[in-house]
Amino acid sequence: MLHGEPTTDSSPTTSSSPTPAVASVPTFCSIAFISDEKGRGVVATSVIPVHTVIGDYSGEQITEAVKDRRYLKSREAEREAHDLKWLASRLERGQGVSGDYLFGVSGVDAFIDAEDEHFSNWTRFLNHSDDPNVNVKSLPVGMSGSPRVWFVASRDISPGEEICFSYGDDYWRDEDEFEPV
Repeated sequence: MLHGEPTTDSSPTTSSSPTPAVASVPTFCSIAFISDEKGRGVVATSVIPVHTVIGDYSGEQITEAVKDRRYLKSREAEREAHDLKWLASRLERGQGVSGDYLFGVSGVDAFIDAEDEHFSNWTRFLNHSDDPNVNVKSLPVGMSGSPRVWFVASRDISPGEEICFSYGDDYWRDEDEFEPV
């Protein structure tokens, strides 16, 4: 596992205050610079026991059609006015438009887009590992009536250890299948 020193938010934004995603970090962990390849990640600051609910993955809930218009180069001609407004807003605020923070929820036409740090929480910083220490869970309909995605510790996690999950096979797609704008 990789370790990192806690850092302040270094993403480009128009404000000097931390983004809501950075500000939402609970006391049992911190955001840290992990490596040039991974960027920022989440590091435990105290022991996290096995079976602990780490947190929910939050962000903008979108459909597959919206996801495709926004993120697939082959579908950019189909963008609607609100998609262009979304793109301009992301770029003006220094937020990414890679599509790398999408989580598809099985059993329902829903994706959670956590790329924008102003509309997501700290779990967007969880990185991939082939030896993960948290598992991802999802429900097509949670108690709120919306899809729910959350993370649970699969073993005890030590202080200083990066908190990671497996992104799954769908994430590791061929570049021609999914191109960011």
